[in-house]
Order: sequence, then C-alpha cells, then structure tokens
Amino acid sequence: MASIGCEGTRGELKRIVFRDAAGKQQSLRLGKCSERAAQSALAGFERVLEAHRVGSTLHPDGIRWLENIDDRLHARVARFGLAEPRKSADVVTVGMLLDRFVNTAIVKPSTHAAYLQTTFSLRAFLGADRPLSSVTPADADNWQKALAEPTPGAGGDVDVGTPSGKADASGRALGRERGDAGGKAERRRGGPGRKAGGAALAPATRAKRTHVAKAIFRKAVRWGLIPSNTFADLKAGSQANPDRAHYVSADDARAILAACPDDEWRAIVALSRYAGLRCPSEITLLRWGDVNWDRGRLMVRSPKTAGHGEAHAVRVVPIVPELRAILQDLFDAAEVGVEAVVPRLRDPSMNLRTTFGKFIARAGVKPYPRAFHNMRASCATDWVERFPAHVVAGWLGHSPLIAATHYLQTRDVHFDLAAGVAGPKNQSERAAANPATNPATQARPSDATGDYSETDNVENLGGLEVLGIARKPLQNKGMGVTGLEPVTSSV
Repeated sequence: MASIGCEGTRGELKRIVFRDAAGKQQSLRLGKCSERAAQSALAGFERVLEAHRVGSTLHPDGIRWLENIDDRLHARVARFGLAEPRKSADVVTVGMLLDRFVNTAIVKPSTHAAYLQTTFSLRAFLGADRPLSSVTPADADNWQKALAEPTPGAGGDVDVGTPSGKADASGRALGRERGDAGGKAERRRGGPGRKAGGAALAPATRAKRTHVAKAIFRKAVRWGLIPSNTFADLKAGSQANPDRAHYVSADDARAILAACPDDEWRAIVALSRYAGLRCPSEITLLRWGDVNWDRGRLMVRSPKTAGHGEAHAVRVVPIVPELRAILQDLFDAAEVGVEAVVPRLRDPSMNLRTTFGKFIARAGVKPYPRAFHNMRASCATDWVERFPAHVVAGWLGHSPLIAATHYLQTRDVHFDLAAGVAGPKNQSERAAANPATNPATQARPSDATGDYSETDNVENLGGLEVLGIARKPLQNKGMGVTGLEPVTSSV
C-alpha cells in the first residue's frame, strides 16, 4: 500500500509514499532517520491507512505508532485526514496563513495592496478560523466562481461569496489595524465590503487574485502547513484588460496640456505621453541632473523594475521635441537649488488621479480609464510604429512580450490604411501611422559622424542607429556594376 522514498545527497531524508482515497500520490515526510526507523514508521502508517480505507477499527500497532510520534509528524498525518489533530497541537487556520503571508512578503506597496485584496477575499469566503487542512480543491473552485458573480442586490455592504451570505467583519477589521489603506482599496475595487448589487470582477482582476491565491497556498506547502496546494489547478487566465485600453491621440494630448494650470502639470502629462514614464513613481524620482540637454536624453530610475537587477533599475529615453520645450519652460522657472523636476509629486497627500481627471474634463476630452497608464501605452504604440520593438522596450523598461500584452494598441487608422479607405485626417497622423512614409524615420544628418564618432558614451547605440544616425553616411555611395548580390559563375 505504501513504500519508502529517499531524498538528500545520501538518501538520509525519508518519506512514505502512498495514494490517498482519490488515487492521488501523496508523501508523508519523516525527515532525517535511519532505514530501520523508516521501516518501523511504514508499518505503523500502513495500519492507519488500512483502517481509514476499509473503515475498520485501528489496529493496536497503528494506535501505538500514532501515540509515540511527535506532534509535528502527527500533524502531518492529521492533514491527510487519517487522524484527529492532537488537542495540545496548535491548529493552523486560514487566517493564520494569510497573516503570515502578508507579514513575510517583501514587496512594493502597490504589490502589498494587491496581496491585501486577495487575502481579504479568501478570509471572507473561507473563514478566518477555519482549519487550513480542511480547505479542499472544491473550496478553491467555489471561491474563484464567486469572484465572477455579481454581489447580491440587498442593501448594505456584503462580502464576496461567503457561504452564509453574511458579511465577515474580520477582513475590514484587519484593514483598519493596518491603516486601512488596503481596506478602502478593497471596497473600492471589489472585495469584501464592496457595495451590494456590484458587478462581477473584471477578468483581469480575477486573474490577479487567482495568481496571488495560488502563491499563498504554494507558500503554505513550502512552510509545511499543508501537504499539497489545493489552489494549484486553478486557471488564472490573462491579467491584461483590453476593455480598459484607450489611445490618447496627439490632438487630445495637446488639449489636455493646454488645460493644465502650470508647468509642473504640463511636465507630468508630457513625461507620461511623450516619454512613457510611469506616473507617479518614475516622474517623482526624476532630477534635473538626469536631463542631458546636449544629447537629448533622459535618465529614468524605475522602482518597479529595480528588483530585477541593476540593469533594470535605470534606463535612458529620448527627449522628443514636444517634451523638450515643456521641460525647458519648467527648468527656466525652477527655483535655485531645487533638484526635483516635479516637486509637487513629493507631497504624499496629493490626489493625482482625481485632479488630472478634472483637467481632462476641462480640455473637453472624453474621460477614459487608467489615465496615466494609457498615456504611457499610447507613447509605446507611437514608438513601436517608428522604431524596432526591442528598442522601444528598452526605452520603456519592459520586455517586448509585456509591451504586446499590456501596452500596444490597435487603432482605427490601422484598419483604414489596410482597407484603403479614408484614413488619417492630417499628414502628421498619416506619417505616424505609416512609418514607411514617415520622413522622420528616413532623414539622416548631413554629417552623422561629426557629432557622434568621438563620443565615449556608447549607451543606446542601437537606438541612435534607429534614429537615423549612422557611423558613416551612405547616401552618396553609388551601387557597383555587379549590383547588391555577389557575382556567380555561369555553368
């Protein structure tokens, strides 16, 4: 019925391998022990397993084995449902696991907030006091299903998918204990405490919560709290949400810039739309020393990607003409000694999104979701139509795969150009949409080597070549009489 398995470099770690009632292979880890001790444990465990399968009275050998093993091994047997937990042993609950996961996670504040949203939802649905060992794959399926269902229409705040239909106040209480930054976000984004009659969570939100839930229970397995991950078979799906994508056109960007009240706000908009900076994290860290006016480059520090290594902590982006004029105005008006490009963003009490929404309305532009993210995505969409994808990915600080999944957008002008119908209304839009006819992608300086051949800074040389700055000018070279292909001998 069961056998001994060995692990470790010398096979010193022993485990009992068996199949549960569902026929799935399981392992009961014994730890470091001799072969003789492992065989003795196997004999006692088989007595327990046999009684559980056939529903008979437990053999005295099995009783003695359960009584003599330590609390830790006994708790492992109990997690398989083969024995009752010892009264003296601490029962690990769902709430204990969720608290431990949140408290031990070393992540950025935004990621921590996402963790809280998922833990609140799990706490409400499963119950904070429920023994962790009693959570089944069916519970995982039902929790995920509850995320896709709208909340009931009765008045008051309700929790997502609680089996009893009653609100579990523990999730909101936990949020208050932690400053409730996560608790308010949870009620706003749809979790325990979202209003009655609320719509089902978006697929991307459900995917994110499923991804975090699987990670939580994967940690529980690693910590030895449960034998297997009951959430492992859930399909998370894509976290991209195309329904919230919006292309901010050049005309809309100009209108929003005109509605901004001062140079700092214009810089925030321009850095997002024309340089693809993440707002507020990357714009907040921007200093005047990061601006290379002579070479038209901007050094950007990225807290989001800094954890992936030094190569991802800093990147260099081009300063396009639209952005340069705005930065110049801001620099000319800056106070002496102020290093931050946008000092306003250093105020943590500033409500950036709400204030920016007022400027969008003032500009006469139809409000759109994810205001700053979509400006960055629009910048990525414009750039990728003019420059190679790997160059754009380097400027924006992500991989080409991430860009294709979360940033690049399909515009109406693409369909119009392909179909040969009425396309862009003006030449600038037509040039941006079709790089083959865009003079900016073909123009070359008359003396390309004069400006850059002696530089000792070789960063982004690939980007320079894309911009049309070549090592040696080629436009005056003629084609030889043999053409482009090598000469072949005739037979």
